[in-house]
Amino acid sequence: MSGQALSLGARAEVQITGEGDAVQVDAKEASVEELLSALRKAYGLRYSSSANLSRSVSGIYAGSLQQVVSRVLLLQGYNFIAETSEHGTIVAVYDKSAAPGSNVNLVMSRPAPPPPKPAPPPPMAAAAQRYNSGH
Repeated sequence: MSGQALSLGARAEVQITGEGDAVQVDAKEASVEELLSALRKAYGLRYSSSANLSRSVSGIYAGSLQQVVSRVLLLQGYNFIAETSEHGTIVAVYDKSAAPGSNVNLVMSRPAPPPPKPAPPPPMAAAAQRYNSGH
């Protein structure tokens, strides 16, 4: 993607450049909804929200798609869950007031690695030698 400018109103604007892990978003008085919508059009971002996404965003955000989205949402005070897989990035946004007592800011980029395998038992000869030398 070479660059995309999306004029959103009298003064609101979102410019998006880059691809893959090198995304740059330049937002000027755009709502979080407008910014996420522009990222959906540019990169296929999938998002859902139970929060009001009308908070205004201005600034330049750079990094991977998930880093950019996470930074914007954190700076605006939203709780969210984001996951990136081979199928794309999915984000669920929650307002802090929507879930009293919870403070969810989870960012998962890939599944957790499997637990480490237990160390193999020592060879029988070494175990027998240790046993015989102790008696």
